[in-house]
Amino acid sequence: MRRILLPARSVTPPSEATGALMALIEEGRLKPGDRLTHNQPRKRRTFHATVTSDGFIELDDGRRFATPSPALKACVGSQINGWDNWIVERVNRTLGDLRV
Repeated sequence: MRRILLPARSVTPPSEATGALMALIEEGRLKPGDRLTHNQPRKRRTFHATVTSDGFIELDDGRRFATPSPALKACVGSQINGWDNWIVERVNRTLGDLRV
């Protein structure tokens, strides 16, 4: 009955939320589609991700993260600072370097 009598509420769907990288995109320091890389030479492992147009980090398996550290933790399996360890391939600098 409420659905009939009351107007629908405007709720922002999760798809309209933005990730932590959105500020860097808006400043032009980062571009949607930029590839991120983290290399662990001793373990002979390299991880990749992509910056999305809404400021999220998308791993190659499709998982999306709003901030860099949890995204990198999902790759390496332990706590790690994503701002200091994800490298933006296009400019060969860390995400943290781009924040400064």
